[in-house]
Amino acid sequence: MGGSRTLRAESVGMQVWKGRHAWWFAVQAILVLLAPAVLCAFASLSEARRLTSSQADIAARVLMHQAQTMSAYAWRVVDELGPLAGRPCSMAEPTLQYMGSISPYLRSLLFVRNDTVECAAGVNNGMRRLSMLLPTLSALPQGRSIASVAGTASSESRPAVVFAQNWNDVTVVAVLDGQYLIDLLNTVADLRSYHVEMHFGTGVSIHSQGYPVGDPGPMAQVRRLQSDDYAVQVSVTVPAKDVYAAWRRVALEFLPATLVLAGALGFIAWRLRLRQLSPVESLRRAMRAGEFYLCYQPIYDVRQGQCMGVEALMRWRTASGEDVRPDVFIAQAETHGMIVPLTLHLFELIERDVAQWPLRPGFHVGVNLAAEHLASARLVSDVSQLRRVLQQRHIVLVLEITERSLVSDDDTARRNLEALRATGALVAIDDFGVGNCSLSYLHRFPVDYLKIDRGFVSAIESVDGEAPVLDAIIALAARLGLQVVAEGVENDVQLRYLQARNVSYIQGYLYGKPMPCGNLVVWLLQHGHEPLQPVLSAVQEEVSA
Repeated sequence: MGGSRTLRAESVGMQVWKGRHAWWFAVQAILVLLAPAVLCAFASLSEARRLTSSQADIAARVLMHQAQTMSAYAWRVVDELGPLAGRPCSMAEPTLQYMGSISPYLRSLLFVRNDTVECAAGVNNGMRRLSMLLPTLSALPQGRSIASVAGTASSESRPAVVFAQNWNDVTVVAVLDGQYLIDLLNTVADLRSYHVEMHFGTGVSIHSQGYPVGDPGPMAQVRRLQSDDYAVQVSVTVPAKDVYAAWRRVALEFLPATLVLAGALGFIAWRLRLRQLSPVESLRRAMRAGEFYLCYQPIYDVRQGQCMGVEALMRWRTASGEDVRPDVFIAQAETHGMIVPLTLHLFELIERDVAQWPLRPGFHVGVNLAAEHLASARLVSDVSQLRRVLQQRHIVLVLEITERSLVSDDDTARRNLEALRATGALVAIDDFGVGNCSLSYLHRFPVDYLKIDRGFVSAIESVDGEAPVLDAIIALAARLGLQVVAEGVENDVQLRYLQARNVSYIQGYLYGKPMPCGNLVVWLLQHGHEPLQPVLSAVQEEVSA
């Protein structure tokens, strides 16, 4: 019966632990599963932006290299023509025509004085005004200059780049055909749907086909390069749609690692959850969090007519306000090897509470000892601190042995009890009569009290009636010289029956229910020294009120 009761309690206990904070575990599970996905999203986006930026940088460097090559060639032509500036056109024109014919990029070569074209190659002879040839160029700045223009008179829709250098009063002008640049920009742009733009000096922009107007947006990748030597600027923009496409590709590449990471985190979370759900971890966490507290049930001395002591009963109220039944958590503690740490925690709580009690010398405090602890070699040392604290207050420690479970080592248990009795502690057998070891305990261990289980007391139906088993236990205790404490006394009939049979102590709701430390202090001040009948009347008045 004891084993099945423990199993039922454990089953209920597991339901309590599993049900508690289930919603929080669900949140944790979602976060664990989402974490790899979010990490993958950010990592893949970062990698996609890095890749697209790197590719744009390569494209921009290719374009810059070509623009610098063309600019260097144009300036070399200008420098070679410089010594001919100011000479008669008949002398300079052959060289102009020759240089114009062999130059792969140049559209026109000019010698200009003020706004007048004195000599030219690649220009209609009817156009002798620079403003006619280059209508989008207001004037040539002094010194060495470069500017991109929207078009020339011969090709108004085709941009060009003007390279100019002053030689005395004459300006040597080389006009680079922008079609070369447009073809280059379009080729690079078509490779990866880039938007490409190029500037020469302070001139207009030369860009690829379909170049958008306005802000490209936060997701677009823009790579800009500038050459101070040739006054060239190159800009390569990766559209947002291409960044998103790269993001999708990279995310797919990251997917296997994401799944592995999610699986690993899920496994770790599952293991941690199992640990959190385990009774051992739950009990440890509850002790650390201060969720356990003690209730004390008064014990009445029938002969002296006053409270002679209390039994310490452990209670558990979780942080969420849920009360866990003692039969549940005690069974869990016994099954999973936590009953000794739990008992030590009970000792600590008693040491804290007794400092508040208004007590007379000889007051008794009963604590329950499990069979595992009773047979432990460390019992005496475990009890020593509590015993010292109680002795300072002249309180008698009563060790209550439960007989619901077997003691594994009788010799060690007996030595422990004898050592503790030698220091002034008393020994009681709790719930006497309901276990399998009652009589053998009386034979094997030194005992001072028998605490009769409430089941026998509840069998009392009238003062003159009979309760054979209860009477036999009382007679056995008297024969052995042991004091008797009757548990579960709830009415006056039971009290008078027990008084008639010289039972010295009673414990039950008739006298006082288990109460927290603060309530016990008040109760002891008001009722601790009163006989049972006035106490009972006071309780009835409180209930009626």
